[in-house]
Amino acid sequence: MELDLNIAKSILLSVLLGFSIGLQREISFALREENITFTGARSFAIISLLGVLAAYFKANFIWITIVITFIFGALLISSFIIRVLRHEKSGSTTEFAAIAAFLIGMIVYDGLYLFATFTTVIVIFILDIRSNILQLADKTTNKDLHSMVLFLLITFIILPILPNHTIDPYQIINPYFIWMMVVLISGLSFAGYIAARLIGVSRGIMVAGFFGGFLSSTATTITFSKKVDEQNKTTRHLASAIALACTTMYIRIIIVSAFIDIGIALKLLPAYLLATITGYMCVYYLYKHSEKCSIDVDFMYQNPLDLKEALKFGLLFGIVFGVTTLLKDWTGALGVYISSLLSGVSDVDAITLSLSTLYREGNLMLYTALIGIVIATFSNSLTKLAIAYTTGNKVLGNYLSIALGIPLTTIIIVLSIQELLL
Repeated sequence: MELDLNIAKSILLSVLLGFSIGLQREISFALREENITFTGARSFAIISLLGVLAAYFKANFIWITIVITFIFGALLISSFIIRVLRHEKSGSTTEFAAIAAFLIGMIVYDGLYLFATFTTVIVIFILDIRSNILQLADKTTNKDLHSMVLFLLITFIILPILPNHTIDPYQIINPYFIWMMVVLISGLSFAGYIAARLIGVSRGIMVAGFFGGFLSSTATTITFSKKVDEQNKTTRHLASAIALACTTMYIRIIIVSAFIDIGIALKLLPAYLLATITGYMCVYYLYKHSEKCSIDVDFMYQNPLDLKEALKFGLLFGIVFGVTTLLKDWTGALGVYISSLLSGVSDVDAITLSLSTLYREGNLMLYTALIGIVIATFSNSLTKLAIAYTTGNKVLGNYLSIALGIPLTTIIIVLSIQELLL
């Protein structure tokens, strides 16, 4: 009897994926100098293979599948009991990983190779961030926990009960849609906050600058501008961190627009991606030619989730969306550009969401939406330059004029080329 090629592929892939999970477990236990029972790479490879066998027999010999699953479950429970008896403290992460390995074997047999591989990567990632999670737990405050509860509240309690229809005479304001945008921006900022806590921005000012671009590049600009010394020894270093935050904002703009309409995000991608690259090159130059110094970055540990801030953004977005829609109806593209210029002074997210939504609904031409987002980007960058010159000093402002001016110029050039080619 010839071995089916697909079955052979399933066996080999399942063994490889199971082995990868087991290897992570084995290395993890070795680093913690803990004894292991069945948690080695070979054991996990066999567990995934058992998953393939269980899936193979389920069509014609379901009783064999049941027996395999029962034996696997019994061994798993026995191993957990033994570990509990041997150790005063014993988690169940390894047992859950073993269950995942078994199910991955079954998925592989069904031919979902990419899904199985992706699942394995996610499992290994979750297993591997144990130390980071413990570090995060040690630093988590009651306010952080309250913020997490608040995010769940605004997402799963408040959002579903809001009316999903317009409530104003102009048929513009939709409470459900506005609050959904609040959830989106709050979630994005909170994800950046969690990532910053896991990695630890106290490792350096550049790490703080990078995550500042996802949390609030304006707040980062204000905070670092205040740290400029009279002798300008730290100015170039501070400029590199501020420029990094402002450049990373371009990535945030692409992500925000993609949540609303992938089409407009793809149109923005070439210009904003190249602007990000050129901006990072400027950051690298400033950083390499700066005098390295120790600068306090504890401010980055402020949780971005706050009910007051959520309400403020909801109000801001509602105003920006409403005003932009009305100006577009009354004055056409010029009104959109005026709204973009004014709203970009304080925030780019609100106008990016508004223009992306108007484009998705067919109420705005693509070119007008793109130009509006670019205008808001320029307006926001000019605001940060003004902050650098006034809150910091002239030297800081001059550095940032170049570091921000080059990527902004890149955006204009790339979009102009795109327009000529269309």
